[in-house]
Amino acid sequence: MPNDAQQLVCVPELEMAESPGSWLSKLALRQGIELRQLLRYLELPLSGDLDLSFVRSDLRRIAGICGMPYRHFDLIRKMYLGVSKLDRTGTKYLLSSKEVPRYRFCGPCLHAQRGKYFPLHWRFKAWRWCPEHMCMLDDACPHCSAPVVLPANMLKGGPSKEGIWTLGLCLACAGKLFAGHESAKGTLNFYLLTPWERVVLENGRALLAALYRQEVRIESSPHTFPLGAVRRLEKRGLLPHDHFKLTSLEVIRRHRAFQGAS
Repeated sequence: MPNDAQQLVCVPELEMAESPGSWLSKLALRQGIELRQLLRYLELPLSGDLDLSFVRSDLRRIAGICGMPYRHFDLIRKMYLGVSKLDRTGTKYLLSSKEVPRYRFCGPCLHAQRGKYFPLHWRFKAWRWCPEHMCMLDDACPHCSAPVVLPANMLKGGPSKEGIWTLGLCLACAGKLFAGHESAKGTLNFYLLTPWERVVLENGRALLAALYRQEVRIESSPHTFPLGAVRRLEKRGLLPHDHFKLTSLEVIRRHRAFQGAS
């Protein structure tokens, strides 16, 4: 598109730490167009990792088209460009499904949001639990087990392609992603985890802080290290990436077993 592209209207607010995939999905819906049309208009690629492509694009132009301050993209740029410093493709640190960005989610967080959205940290392999609601994140829809992939064409979401109006609904079956959110709250009891599980979960949370601060603080150590130290944590198995199999269902099972034994 030419540089003098017409400014869009009804642009949704970019929520705190919202991911590009989440915001672009809502933006396309607000314009009443399919996602592919929006991506072409914003001169973004139609395939691949849209989150990384977004931060590497002409964000000043996109901000101008959307009538919003360029600084609103600062956190997105800082986090995803930090990932690129460690791994240009992002595959070591970011969730994907068939090369499309994938997200975990916290049911209680989704339920509490007035306008449903997906924060960028839900896409990180290392971010496995919610410190606000003390529960593990879910990996898929509780109804049909479909993964959450974004950005998505919300106009044709749902089982009959009739569309979905909010990201709180599954794009595959249109069921509420936050179903059963009450039963998940407070189920992550660190006393019911092994010492290794506790350290790995804490280091996963610390990874995002490291990307933000551009330095690494290792759990149980008073020292800080350059961002490249993350690679050493990976080699030692101290980050919850693909090898870490603790699930929300297992955490809930341990919690219920503990309550039953009390």
